[in-house]
Amino acid sequence: MEPLLASIPILVEMLRFTHDRFSVTGKQIHRQNVASEAVCCGHPLAAPSL
Repeated sequence: MEPLLASIPILVEMLRFTHDRFSVTGKQIHRQNVASEAVCCGHPLAAPSL
């Protein structure tokens, strides 16, 4: 268990970094997706994954 516990802070930093990049990219792409949401609203990929 000790190696797993030692790697948790690294995983948290990786997740935070990925989340920050995704948030910035998501804000930029969101404007383009607003117009196509009406067309793609039934598509699984159009739904935001939380």
